[in-house]
Amino acid sequence: LHSVSLTEVGYLPYVATHTHMMHYMRSVSRFSSLLNVRSDRLARLSGLLPPVLRSSTGLRATGGPRKRLAQLAGQPASASMGEASEGENRYERYLSEAAKARPPDAFKDIIPLMGDPSSVCLAGGAPMPSLFPIQGITMRLNDGTEIEIEGEDMCRAQRYAAFAQGPIMEWCKNQVTTLHNPPGDWEVQLSGGSMSAIDIVFDMILDPGSTILVEEFTFTAAIGAMRGGRVNTAEVQADPEGLSPLALEAKCEELKRQGIKPRALFIIPVGQNPTGTRLSESRYQQIYDLACKYDFIIIEDDPYFYLQFSKPGHSEADGLPGLALGNSFLSRDTEGRVIRLDSFSKLLAPGFRLGFVTGPPGLMHYYRLHTYASSQWGASLSMKVLAAILTEWQHEGLEKFVLTMQAAYKARREAALEAAAEHLTGLAEWQAPVAGFFLWVKVTEGEVGPREEELLRKHMAECKVCVLTGSASSVNRPATNYVRISYNLDDMALLTEGVRRLGMVLREMKTARTAVVVEE
Repeated sequence: LHSVSLTEVGYLPYVATHTHMMHYMRSVSRFSSLLNVRSDRLARLSGLLPPVLRSSTGLRATGGPRKRLAQLAGQPASASMGEASEGENRYERYLSEAAKARPPDAFKDIIPLMGDPSSVCLAGGAPMPSLFPIQGITMRLNDGTEIEIEGEDMCRAQRYAAFAQGPIMEWCKNQVTTLHNPPGDWEVQLSGGSMSAIDIVFDMILDPGSTILVEEFTFTAAIGAMRGGRVNTAEVQADPEGLSPLALEAKCEELKRQGIKPRALFIIPVGQNPTGTRLSESRYQQIYDLACKYDFIIIEDDPYFYLQFSKPGHSEADGLPGLALGNSFLSRDTEGRVIRLDSFSKLLAPGFRLGFVTGPPGLMHYYRLHTYASSQWGASLSMKVLAAILTEWQHEGLEKFVLTMQAAYKARREAALEAAAEHLTGLAEWQAPVAGFFLWVKVTEGEVGPREEELLRKHMAECKVCVLTGSASSVNRPATNYVRISYNLDDMALLTEGVRRLGMVLREMKTARTAVVVEE
């Protein structure tokens, strides 16, 4: 061996013979001298050697290779070099074949060493920082505050996510602790936005032909991921308080009689997309108990968590909740069966393409392997920008922003409800959403399904308005008599005008249906 790559440090079995090992250590010695690596650091490398070879080299150290490598990086020794630990293996029954086949992340255990300024890193695959194009960024926030990102932070914002995620990861961990306080062991990983997290979690849990429980109406892109993965979906009915525990238990019993064991429940508990409901406090525990009874994972997708219009258990007359947002499935996860998905897309802006995923370490191990081979946790620049903003705000600034956001969307919800009462009465029914920014409207005459969607699009084009048809949010039904109105418009007058135009569309469709009946 005439050259040395420090990527080989953790893989000494490839250095097969005593003679080769001697060449290896002499090469390391020469190379360390060239780069002025401290002799005590080199000596600690001997912990990577079998005892017989340590004596041959004259070097002494204690501890196995993983412990030695962790010590060099100034980090606690990890339980593994990427392979599943005993705690991770207990989740094998929930995992997809793709998850089980994922190889270890070759960089996971050397990332701390790569980021150590006193370490010479010969393992990276990124351009030299001196060639990064951006030297600094100045941001101006809505309140006029200016924030600068420069120096080392700007450099890390242009490196891979592992070197940029530290500050935003700490913020996410603090949010989980403050808002949810999970009772068991948990771990946070960043995501490249909520949809990326959904896709990764589905891929690691679901195989083609496996079964997932899901609300009868849900997030359109999640439906696409389920269908693309050729997964069987078991619909569960909901009501104004969210997913029905009685309906969930009945569905589980039905599947049990058929010999089917669902692997997971996908649920949007707050500001449900598209219905705008919020799961009642008592139902959280009832649904969690059913997950324990029937042994499935809960995938808690909660992007609208901060967009609530009242404190849980209180009326809206008691004021906006701010950050008093109530509990979650994660907050009662005593058995380690909840994967919670949070997103900055609805809290701040979707263009950051960043979110975070929380769950038991045994499951997050596999999430980490999947995201390493796909989204790489999101954009480093977004991580640094968001960390700078949230650090500037602190808790008080964040709550002030959240209260402003809640008030803004509540005002627009009221405008949408008033416009619906004026322009949709007699054509549709609805209930006031309690979170999020969707008004779920049931057309009272006929169905807006595949055969009528072309007519609906025609009338929407003529009236210059668009809504999402209910079939786009329906898991299995090609026809449904619902449409989804989004009230997330800055201009409330324009929102009112849009609802008025929707009323025109529904009247045109009613007239067309009547004409067809007369002809028949």
